[in-house]
Amino acid sequence: MSILSEIYDLSKEPIFFISPNIDIKFHIIKQNRDALNIRFRNLLEDDKVCDEYSIFNIDYLVKQMITYLNNRESSSNYFDEVEKNIETFEGKYVFYINAFLSFYYFDTNNYEMAEQYLKYALNYIKKNKCTDYERMCIYSLTANFLQKTKDIFISGSEAYFLKALRLVKGVDKLAEIAILNAISYHYHNIERIDDSIKYINRALNIADEINIPDVVFSTYKNAGIIYVTKGNFERASYYFEKAIRCIEHIEDKMEYIKLLNTLGYVEFLKGDFKSSIETFKRAINILTNLSNVTKLLDESVKTFDNIALTCKFLGDIEASIYMQELSKDILENINYINRVNEVHNLSKVYTDLGIDYLIYKNDINRAEYYLKLAYNYTDENEHYIKRSKKLLLDALINYNKYQDGLDLFHKTIDLLIQKGSDNLYVQIILMEFLTYYYSLSMDESKFNMAKNIAEKYCLEKQFEALKRTILENYRIDEFNVLSNPLNFFRLLSLQRKQILLETRKSRDYEIFEELSFSISSCQNIEDLFKTASDVLNKYFLSKSLLVFSYDTQQVLVIYSDSDLKEKGVGFIKELVDNFRMDSGVINLNNECTKSCIVSKIMDDEGLYYFVLCNDSKSDWYFNLEQVKTFNLLVNNMFLKYKNICQLETIKLSVVTDYMTGLKNAAYYNKRIKELIQRYNKNNIEFGMALMDLNKFKQINDKFGHEAGDSAIKHFAKILKNEMQNTAEIIRYGGDEFILLFEEDYKKVEALIYKVKLELKNNPLFIDDVKIILDFSYGIEMYHGQGEANLFKNTDFKMYKNKNKVS
Repeated sequence: MSILSEIYDLSKEPIFFISPNIDIKFHIIKQNRDALNIRFRNLLEDDKVCDEYSIFNIDYLVKQMITYLNNRESSSNYFDEVEKNIETFEGKYVFYINAFLSFYYFDTNNYEMAEQYLKYALNYIKKNKCTDYERMCIYSLTANFLQKTKDIFISGSEAYFLKALRLVKGVDKLAEIAILNAISYHYHNIERIDDSIKYINRALNIADEINIPDVVFSTYKNAGIIYVTKGNFERASYYFEKAIRCIEHIEDKMEYIKLLNTLGYVEFLKGDFKSSIETFKRAINILTNLSNVTKLLDESVKTFDNIALTCKFLGDIEASIYMQELSKDILENINYINRVNEVHNLSKVYTDLGIDYLIYKNDINRAEYYLKLAYNYTDENEHYIKRSKKLLLDALINYNKYQDGLDLFHKTIDLLIQKGSDNLYVQIILMEFLTYYYSLSMDESKFNMAKNIAEKYCLEKQFEALKRTILENYRIDEFNVLSNPLNFFRLLSLQRKQILLETRKSRDYEIFEELSFSISSCQNIEDLFKTASDVLNKYFLSKSLLVFSYDTQQVLVIYSDSDLKEKGVGFIKELVDNFRMDSGVINLNNECTKSCIVSKIMDDEGLYYFVLCNDSKSDWYFNLEQVKTFNLLVNNMFLKYKNICQLETIKLSVVTDYMTGLKNAAYYNKRIKELIQRYNKNNIEFGMALMDLNKFKQINDKFGHEAGDSAIKHFAKILKNEMQNTAEIIRYGGDEFILLFEEDYKKVEALIYKVKLELKNNPLFIDDVKIILDFSYGIEMYHGQGEANLFKNTDFKMYKNKNKVS
């Protein structure tokens, strides 16, 4: 390991922690710190690297980065604190902070923030003197950022990789091999395979020279992937086997199992189906010894899928279908159809089972059954290969039954050819479907197309196996893949399901208890649904809560962190209009939301819908188990909602005039004190207008009190039409009305004259007698004269006007 200290003096470069393959470098340094003379060798143990008054020095920054690399969950608080105080620093130290923060945000997939700090670091190295090593670190980080976040065909990632490579050569072989690996993989992604091979060969030469297992492993693994794309399966399997030997003895066996699965698939591509099965068996035997049940079951499903594919080409159809059914059982037991990836995986297994039953068992009914299940768990964002397989299966089922579906079959084949380009898995799908379609239609062109695919992609052995199995109905039963301990996985998934059920019950009780307690103290509807939304977001990972009154066609509540806040009204109306169940789940995948739970509830006053939504970026779908829980919570929220409504109705009746619906004298007494208090505290001006109907007593005396009531209602209606957006309108008693306003004095007075005009243009008819109502008014602004004086002065002005009328 002394080669590290020979490459360069690590003690001079604190920024080495963000150089390429940072995890490998950190791992090597951590394991060999006694052999390396570096300034930071004791940081992990030393909690006193700096005093409390200088916690933002470089040593402490590096210590936090080491801590973060040890445990990805840690140090986020420290980085937040550094970010807040970044403007208080200057020079090279600000550059280090920006470099570390850009790496931190890139590593945590917050690309917007990563770009912000990366731009500063790039700008710094353009304008300031920096070491080649510092420049290399930023160039390589920029290249990785662009490759991850931008279109790889037009981004500058290639240029930055090459810049970094020129700077690192002969300085740090660990960084050099990391960049060579990255750039070779970049060329692989943009289909420049010859360039990719050139750079991976350079990386392989350095890997053999330094002989560090971690580095050799990643290089051999990348070489294997690149040679698979090249179509050189012999070379690819050679590198995957070497990569496997590098990690045979590691404690965490997941990477080992994944590589075995990859090697098994490459052996399948070589046409060595029996060796492929044996490799998958090795993976299964190691899987049974894993302690992490979730990882074990997830990876076992992938292994069984690979075995099923290989068995199909061996002619062992029973084993292929058995493995697919086993995958289906495990997924149904452990997934609860909740996470996006799990939904897609289950959809894929259903499709593959449908294909096996149709093509190899000629069981159309079973194929239709699984195709229907697959469509139940399909969304518009599903990968084109998975969607295409469903469409092809659908087309072939229709062709079998009705000689229909030919057009759909051709369109989907064209889509796969167009989008699949050099994807080997796509070519195998195409060969399978084209060969089967040839067996149905004897269309020679489809047979020749499948044959051409085999020749172009070095899949001749797979094509011969398909011909044998599909056209000649070839079957074997001597190859017994089922000797592996497969029932262990099914039993384990059943146990996992039971644990999930018990956990669900416990969690349901916890959320019900928390919601009940949280909303118990809410005094108004806004607080109720805000509190409920917070609790629901915590337990359901939801982003929005909407409440809709169907009878009034009004959205009562929209609490949302997504675009639903703007689009919610139209969205929810459309949603409930198309909803035909009492409660359930809807998967939409539109720009607003991925998944919704809709709960319907009814009482004597009408029908209400409660809708809980995820946003479109969520990794989760809701499921039927969550619907049951949500229904219980909705009942609890609704009872509290009705209780608050009743209390608010009672409170409103105390301050509301029963005849006109306007506020009453009790409200005036409360409100005037609030306005005066605001004036005294914040100098917020307000005004008052008093109005009294002219000759009102004559109406009562001549036509009776019912006519007087009609006059008051008529006057109140016109007042509301003209003044309700400008002033608070109060019926103080009898035919006296008060306006409280914060608008301009002249604006209110102009509206008062408009009310007079409206009364003149809209007379009241009593017993066919036309009565034109009029009123006198007084108006005054408050300037600290006190409530009594305000009322007295306004009243005086009003009666002064009334005397003029009389």
